[in-house]
Amino acid sequence: MISKMFFLVSIVIAQSSLAKKSCLFEGDFTLYGQKVIIKDCASNQGISDEDFKKMCSQMSQAAVQLGAPPAQIKYLASCPGGQQGVCKSFKKKKVDFYYYKRDPETLKATKA
Repeated sequence: MISKMFFLVSIVIAQSSLAKKSCLFEGDFTLYGQKVIIKDCASNQGISDEDFKKMCSQMSQAAVQLGAPPAQIKYLASCPGGQQGVCKSFKKKKVDFYYYKRDPETLKATKA
């Protein structure tokens, strides 16, 4: 009985800590005749789980303002490797933002 309870508690703890560390946004839409591919990831570096989930949800809705569907969100233990750039302390918050699949012009503008 104790081992079964320990197993269940371990699963709950693992799922809650892994699910809230990073959120990956993926999607695509057409803007002014150009296909835009979204693949960005936010990594929680110390904000509350509630604020992090709220931020992830808001970021996924950004494309909706341009008439596109929201980006899909995947919660991960950490952002995947292979990023083109990283913004530490995104918008002066304890969140790091990783950029993938950006064309050189967009990446340059992102860094500005």
